[in-house]
Amino acid sequence: MDQKIREYAKRLKLSWIRQHYHEIEAMSHEEYLLQLFEQEVKQREKRKVTNYSLRQRCLK
Repeated sequence: MDQKIREYAKRLKLSWIRQHYHEIEAMSHEEYLLQLFEQEVKQREKRKVTNYSLRQRCLK
């Protein structure tokens, strides 16, 4: 099952979830999913800012 979860997360480009889904602890399935999605979004936003900053530096 672990391998399938990793494969699907990779195909769906959910890199944070693929690497960290086993670390999340929650009281319900909904809370678990919410925490996974929140962390994935945070990671994507962080990467977006980092990539934007790098592009800006390259243009100068």
